[in-house]
Amino acid sequence: METSEGVIYYNLNTKCIVRLMTSVYALRKVYKGACTVIHEGEPLPDLVGFCKFHGVDIKTVPLQGEYALVRKAQLWRVTPYTYNVFLDADTIPLASPQPLIDKAKKHGFVVHHFSDWKTRGGKVSGRIRAWQPTIGADEVKRALDYGKAINTGIFAFDKNYVEFLRYWEAITREGYEKNCTRRLVDEVAAQVILHKFKHAIVGPEWGCSGRFGGNVKEPKIMHYHGSKHVMDDAGCVHWKEAYNQMHDIFADRWPLMKKPNGDKRFARWYKTRNRREDITMVTAVNPDYIGKLESNWREWMKQPELANQEWIVFINRLRLRDKRIAFLRKYENVRIIKWRFPLAGDNVRERMLSAFVYGVAEHVKTPYWMKLDGDATPVSDWIWPEYQNHTITGHRCGYTATKGNTIGGHFLNHLDTHKGGEPAFPPNITTRNYRHKRLASYCWIEKTAFTRELAKWCGERLPVPSQDTTACYFAQHVKGYSIGKEMCRMNMKRYFKP
Repeated sequence: METSEGVIYYNLNTKCIVRLMTSVYALRKVYKGACTVIHEGEPLPDLVGFCKFHGVDIKTVPLQGEYALVRKAQLWRVTPYTYNVFLDADTIPLASPQPLIDKAKKHGFVVHHFSDWKTRGGKVSGRIRAWQPTIGADEVKRALDYGKAINTGIFAFDKNYVEFLRYWEAITREGYEKNCTRRLVDEVAAQVILHKFKHAIVGPEWGCSGRFGGNVKEPKIMHYHGSKHVMDDAGCVHWKEAYNQMHDIFADRWPLMKKPNGDKRFARWYKTRNRREDITMVTAVNPDYIGKLESNWREWMKQPELANQEWIVFINRLRLRDKRIAFLRKYENVRIIKWRFPLAGDNVRERMLSAFVYGVAEHVKTPYWMKLDGDATPVSDWIWPEYQNHTITGHRCGYTATKGNTIGGHFLNHLDTHKGGEPAFPPNITTRNYRHKRLASYCWIEKTAFTRELAKWCGERLPVPSQDTTACYFAQHVKGYSIGKEMCRMNMKRYFKP
């Protein structure tokens, strides 16, 4: 038994599948009526499962070999409904489309005014004039005189309104064959014939442009024509919000929604969708560690939570064009900075660790930064801790060692005497590993403002050749900057093997 009314989509190939799924997800928040995806050729299993879950039918039709927009003007022949609203895959319904269906029952064909554009405006008039080989000069003039420019990303129709629908189908095909605005062929075909037929035109809120819809205060349906769904325009927030919600709920169940499927703009955006704008990843490397970094880098980049972030890589004794760091230059979100620290002399350890104090203080612009040692090997997917509540978040550690000690005496005694102040530790510590609570920094998140204060306190160079020992001492024991419980001690070995 035929259902009298419903929403239809049309899909051919894979490029618009993610947009289609996002539109269906948004539609089901505002409309519980019948819905069908008319799919040319066999649909992918993930799309079938997703649609079934959302109560959406898929009607498979044979491949016709015609241009998708030509086929769009023929959907009246295959729709299961009498009264229909067609939605492009790149739409986000914010209100029920039921009023459009109701208008189609009365007027036969319903389309929306596009962004208050006019038929004699620069862009639209040029498109209409391009149809003269198909409709002739007189019809071009009548179409120019129509007044309101339309868009067929959203339209409603009564499938029994064959007088209009057959003519629209025929003129679309002819316009395509004569190369009349092929990229918009169904839309301009409708534009040039509307004056001949009974129809209704609704306001731009029923097809609010993601780019040109700034004057619409309460959009009913957003439309991201021309692959504008993930751009920086203010209207794109609706698409991104809908997609992110859908992704968080369903991406593991139907991984298709994570794949670009030929949508290059989406692929670029997806890489950055989870980027945390308040934190910069930082690592450092010299020739001795380049092999370890390259091996672990490949594993880091398999995790979106790490790969999507902005990175700074400090390099020492390596040229910017060195072939050994070519793997880093492949990434647009990686900034490679040459790091020299002559004051360290031959102390390679101090030279490299200084980058995480003085280099960070100079080059990191975000509120937080995360140190990841080049020899930190992932053992599970990284999950961000609540670092915003702490000045330092790092691996829990119960002692200070004197690794790489070139200054004599215990590190903690040297720090006690740096710039005076009350000693925090017993004098003349002789045990190599002095027991006390602190953090280890092979995986470590730090507030950048703290790092800048630390660099000032240290002076020209680190008091001891240990970045994390110096930072922990400053955080816990320097009068005026003690952060006490704001240090978060975690088990970072859940995520990385040092």
